[in-house]
Amino acid sequence: MVIIAIAWYLGILFLHLSHEFGHAFFRYVFKAPAKEIEVGKGPQIYSGQFGGLKVQVRLFPFGGICKDPFNRNVPQVNSILPALVIFAGGNIVNTVEALILFFIIHFTEITLYNIFIFRFLFAVSVVMLVGNSIPYSSNNDGRKILLAIKGLLTGNVTREWLDSKVSKSMNPKLNCVLFVLSIVIGGVAFCLLFVINVFHIL
Repeated sequence: MVIIAIAWYLGILFLHLSHEFGHAFFRYVFKAPAKEIEVGKGPQIYSGQFGGLKVQVRLFPFGGICKDPFNRNVPQVNSILPALVIFAGGNIVNTVEALILFFIIHFTEITLYNIFIFRFLFAVSVVMLVGNSIPYSSNNDGRKILLAIKGLLTGNVTREWLDSKVSKSMNPKLNCVLFVLSIVIGGVAFCLLFVINVFHIL
């Protein structure tokens, strides 16, 4: 159980770190480099440099942020499309991880590690995808992605248009409703993918 608990902690930390590195990678691709990645809450347990990128890790590995040198909500790119890819960068990486975990689960022997580590991390990666796709706050990935898609569909394809929309705060009541909805959907997804699945196997 100690090994499983450590694997859960390190796995969740890795999923959040890779999510933020996904944003940083696409920022680099579109020449809007990130300055810093921060993952987790609480006391700092690690701080270092990865190339020109500062990486900070805190004790509780939940949530994270990828900052640019100017702390802008929308990266300094020429149009909405590269901004959309940057916003979705974390989800793209988590999707690849979820697919890898899915194949590991279904094409390896069923062991305790398969059940309690790989299936758990698969469920967490899916929950992260869900949580980061629902626009539950003014500055989360889901809202930025939806605004960028809206811009592409309506022909408002300038970065300035997107910046004005992202900078506008959400309605607090809608914010609260969507936040609760994201927790409920995430909880249901986790139960379906891990808890119920594990009981079924055992």
